[in-house]
Order: sequence, then structure tokens, then C-alpha cells
Amino acid sequence: MPSLYEVVLSAELTGQINSFLKRAHRYSFSNKIQSVEEIADFEEADETLFFKMKCSQHCLNPTLPPLKPTLMAFVQGTFL
Repeated sequence: MPSLYEVVLSAELTGQINSFLKRAHRYSFSNKIQSVEEIADFEEADETLFFKMKCSQHCLNPTLPPLKPTLMAFVQGTFL
């Protein structure tokens, strides 16, 4: 099964992005040469972002739908 980046990005575009990342390393914008394959672990990144968004101080928290009353009671510790 192809990964998400393979479905979304063409081989040509992937090559262009990899070339850009190599140049970024060459000009010291990055400590190591990375590739699209290395940084496109979307599943883990999505989970990490969603976990961080649940924090009330996160800038994307207001974009989440409101908590359901039963879930809100459980989160506040008053769930019966």
C-alpha cells in the first residue's frame, strides 16, 4: 500500500522537494540532509498535532469542535 505522500506528491514533485532539502542542508539551514520520505510520516505527525491541539493554550485549540457535556464532565473529573 502506498504511503500518503506517494499518493499526494508525484515522483517529479518529490524529486524537486528532495533537491530543495539538499540545498537547504548545503547552505546550513538544516543540520542533516532530509528527504520527503523521512519527514512525511503523516500518521504520527497527525496524532502529535491533534494531541497538542487539545491543550487549551495551543493556537489551534479554538478550531476544535466544542466538547460534549458527558466528555467535558469526565475531563473535569466530575463524571459520575
